[in-house]
Amino acid sequence: MQLSEAQASAGQVLDAERHSPTTSYMTGTPFANELAMMISPLNPHLHPKPISESPGALRLRSRNYDLLKSFFEEIQPSERDLFFASLRQRITIRDSFENSGRDVLEAGKADRTNSELPLIAEFLVRHGGAHDFISSLDGAPLRPGLTRLLSHLEMMIAIDYRLFSDQEYDSLDRFAANTIMKMRELRKEGKISDVTESNYRWHVCEEGPIFCEAISQQCKRAKYLRLAAATALRSEGRLEGIDSLTPNREDENFDKLASQVKSAIENGTPELGLDRLHTFALKYIRTVWERHFSKEPSQTATASMLLGAFANDLREKGLLQSKMASEILKSSARVLDAFNDVRNNHTFAHDNDEIIEQHEAYFIYQSVAASIRFLKSFEKKSTP
Repeated sequence: MQLSEAQASAGQVLDAERHSPTTSYMTGTPFANELAMMISPLNPHLHPKPISESPGALRLRSRNYDLLKSFFEEIQPSERDLFFASLRQRITIRDSFENSGRDVLEAGKADRTNSELPLIAEFLVRHGGAHDFISSLDGAPLRPGLTRLLSHLEMMIAIDYRLFSDQEYDSLDRFAANTIMKMRELRKEGKISDVTESNYRWHVCEEGPIFCEAISQQCKRAKYLRLAAATALRSEGRLEGIDSLTPNREDENFDKLASQVKSAIENGTPELGLDRLHTFALKYIRTVWERHFSKEPSQTATASMLLGAFANDLREKGLLQSKMASEILKSSARVLDAFNDVRNNHTFAHDNDEIIEQHEAYFIYQSVAASIRFLKSFEKKSTP
């Protein structure tokens, strides 16, 4: 699919989402009683919504999210930032919303507003575009589309605090504080003769600060939960080798890829980053091979082919002291080739029903990290 076609198709989907939203959260089991419902993130009147310390109870459901994902997967990786940018542009649109009811007095209330912005937030954040998404929020007009988005952001954080990094939570906190000040200034402006527009402004200024204050409190709580989770993972040895997952060449996309892999591991969700780990490992190995043989490898070359040739050459030149090290390196390459099946059939790279279990995901991550760590140490040793 061409980028222009993907962007046009995404535009159609987002227009449809604005008219008839499909983005919601579903619980796998019914609530035990009315109290359980009242204290859950699904209670629209609860602010700030309590953050779940065990994410996973509620899952995103959206037909239009799946459509966006299919377009995203069909374009070239080098074009994906442009696809993201076309989605973010919607955030700055003045009328990125529709009223869902006919009551003029309620026009502009968050729960009476349809918008494509919650879907855009879900898609960007879950596909590694959280940083740029947050940066784009400053350009959002103070309109009902924004308050609908703020309401959904509060829900996102409550359901899964791992969606954002500490730095991103700091940025969200600053945005929330700045938005409250903007809304206070907007409230001071003169009256509007248009009744509908007047109600838009009133509800935005009435509800917006509530959502912003809730998000600000959630940001602090989420950072604490991230710290507690990371400490537990570190004590269990789950983060061993994470420092080795750094790019071995200057490339902005490579840096983003590494950051997304590390974030998934540090957040205790390695299964969410396995598809990116696969891409990272192959990119890393291709760079090692290219530097060693002073030429670009074939685009169709597998990890097994590249590391096999690399290991054989090292052995022939006496750069590996033991045959065992050479065989382990080749074995690691075969493991990486088997990684293709995991990526294609057991990760979120595609719409798979059976996602790999967390303990298996950690085992795969640590095995791949061990190979990368060896290659990194060898590169350092051979660099003059």
